[in-house]
Amino acid sequence: MKKTARKLLVIFLVLLATGIAKLPFEQKLAGELRARGLIQAPLDLDTRTKLGQTTYAVALGGLRSLVAALLNLRAYVHFEYQEWFELEDAYRTITTLQPRTPYYWNEGFSHLAYDAYADYRDKPGIPEARRRLRQKEFLARGLAMLKEGIRNNPDDWHLRRALGRLLSNPYKPQDLPAAAAAYAEAIECPGAPRNSLARQRLYILVRMPNRRAETWKTVQEVWTTPENRIYPSVQSIFFTLQFAHLPATERLGLEEIYGSRAKALRNLSWYWKRRREGFPMAGVRESLELLIKEFQVPDAYNPLLNRNWHGFPRKFLEY
Repeated sequence: MKKTARKLLVIFLVLLATGIAKLPFEQKLAGELRARGLIQAPLDLDTRTKLGQTTYAVALGGLRSLVAALLNLRAYVHFEYQEWFELEDAYRTITTLQPRTPYYWNEGFSHLAYDAYADYRDKPGIPEARRRLRQKEFLARGLAMLKEGIRNNPDDWHLRRALGRLLSNPYKPQDLPAAAAAYAEAIECPGAPRNSLARQRLYILVRMPNRRAETWKTVQEVWTTPENRIYPSVQSIFFTLQFAHLPATERLGLEEIYGSRAKALRNLSWYWKRRREGFPMAGVRESLELLIKEFQVPDAYNPLLNRNWHGFPRKFLEY
């Protein structure tokens, strides 16, 4: 019996020593696999508590995606009842279960930065100071969730585009340099629609007066792709930036940019409304004055005279 006990003790000690020796290697390997998204990190104690024993057992059994999908459906109830703190808590759990699923990060941040933000803008019976505080708070919470989603999904261009849109939203506090940077990073992501993202980045750059040289270079690059030239905003940005960077003899004419003078009248009129957003307007008023006279536009439809201009009658111009 003593010999058997000694043998078992020796075997135990050998196994223990082997396990201790392998532990650093296994921990390093597990860390590398998690960094590559090949395995998921273990759930923390707080998440286990929120899931409950049954749901945690299901998640532990390899069905995290199923649990996350069910919790996402449950989170919609919080959205319906405008329970924003509970909704945020739900998406924190969901994204812990599925950190490599951009959809959940996008849903969670959107509910906070857009839906909760709008809810506190319109919610009746709230003191103005509290209303502004809650809007600022949920915007910050949504932004933090979105940035965390990007850290967990560094190759996903959708989340970076969402960050650019949020930071350049004219109805929220803006950070245009950070928005332009987000679009630049999105363009470099695998599978990104580069033309579309380049146009969106251009619309941000053009609103920053201190980056006009970069904007001119960017619009020239965008203009070299024929499919980009059909977009009215690209046409008008290219048109107006010519005045600052090219002599009159080298500028493209209205017909060359817009296709016809009638289209130039329509597109420049809509572009004129964007001056409130900080878009450059060199040459726009002068060109509109000539076109309005040429097409004999009545004062009632003159975009230069009507602050709330909403377009020309359907049959006024033949495009």
